[in-house]
Amino acid sequence: MDHLPKKDIKLLRTISRKSPMTYSELTENQSDACKYLKKMGLIEISSRVMRKEINSTVVISEQPSSISITKAGEIYLSNWKTDRIRFLVPTAISIVAVIVSLLSIILSPIFNDFFSRFYGF
Repeated sequence: MDHLPKKDIKLLRTISRKSPMTYSELTENQSDACKYLKKMGLIEISSRVMRKEINSTVVISEQPSSISITKAGEIYLSNWKTDRIRFLVPTAISIVAVIVSLLSIILSPIFNDFFSRFYGF
């Protein structure tokens, strides 16, 4: 599956938390993103049929009413969270290791001075 942009993942997470979510809560950009997520099979958009009579002419239109996440969407979010943890944990450990190494290089002359005076070397 393709990697989604950050805004689409954020929208998918919002839909997951509020599922089912009403279509009227979305902004125009989010409704465009919903069409893309639906095309990917990550969400379902339920529609309701509207019937209007205008000058004795019956007009029937379909309007989206609610959005819910599909099983594929839940799996995608689960995999996204796992991948994010797999990236963040080693990166954080590496950054801490670099900081400790730099501190040990910077502080080694101070410790050498201290221990040489303390032990009399």
